[in-house]
Amino acid sequence: MTSKQIVGLINELMESFRKAASILLYIKIIHNMNTYPILYKRFSPSHALRNYIDYFWAVDAPGPKYAQQEMFISSGQSSLLISGITSSVLIDPALKTRIPTTNTIVGITTKPYILKQFAIDRVRCIGAQFTPFGLAAFIPKTKLINKTMTLAEWLGNAEAKKLLAILLPLKFDPKPIKLLDDYLQAKLHPINVIDVQALKMTIQYIKNNGGQVVIEKITKELQIEYISLYRLFMRYIGISPKQFADSIRFYNFTGDLLKDSTKDPAVFIALMHGYYDQSHASKDFKKFTGISPNTFKEMTNTLAHFMHQD
Repeated sequence: MTSKQIVGLINELMESFRKAASILLYIKIIHNMNTYPILYKRFSPSHALRNYIDYFWAVDAPGPKYAQQEMFISSGQSSLLISGITSSVLIDPALKTRIPTTNTIVGITTKPYILKQFAIDRVRCIGAQFTPFGLAAFIPKTKLINKTMTLAEWLGNAEAKKLLAILLPLKFDPKPIKLLDDYLQAKLHPINVIDVQALKMTIQYIKNNGGQVVIEKITKELQIEYISLYRLFMRYIGISPKQFADSIRFYNFTGDLLKDSTKDPAVFIALMHGYYDQSHASKDFKKFTGISPNTFKEMTNTLAHFMHQD
């Protein structure tokens, strides 16, 4: 099949299935990807880690044929990424700095970042998505807000090499996930049970309401003083309850942009997510990404699709 025929087929698929997120994901990346299957799977953590790890994940996918960039979308959570090769970097558009993401913990972000993916044949990586306060159980005295930490910085060079020797080369099966789970259990510093319960209730309340919350209302309903809640968030997450709620609202806003098939969804989505008007929604969007909602919809955003899977 010629390239022209492939493009024609893609255009037909786009017209027929434009409301199906999985088809959109495939269509958007096929122009720039080798045509191998894309494998992505999530794994539940062990009982010991369930308060601190939302899920583990594994990816085995074709790499881009040429370098590409997409937005790094904040979910109000930190992530651990382990890969055999350097496949991407985070770019701070304001400072023009580049931050490697290989074998790295990426902290909570509250400002725009661009993920640049390099041209490689194949991407194989595994990772852990921490709960919003989960990282504090492994690195108690460090808050990674708009920061990253390599495995070597966290564990020391010798210990990091030892861990990678256990996990690499990566395979798309549960074995490396189980090994990583076991390793993290050994590094766990459990958080006070009362604090965990207060954090979990508040976070769940915020998520259930899509980030559209008034913090004072939360404190009344959950019967916790505002200053106590604020201190809990700053101690274990590193951002305030208000900042976290804004992050969740934006994350949901982004998810609906990915699902929506119209060219100008901003007005409808603004109303859905409690923004005062389209201008307010666009301004908030640009604060987190540095671009407009419509520009975002034109980007590949493969990573964002994966992050917004249920």
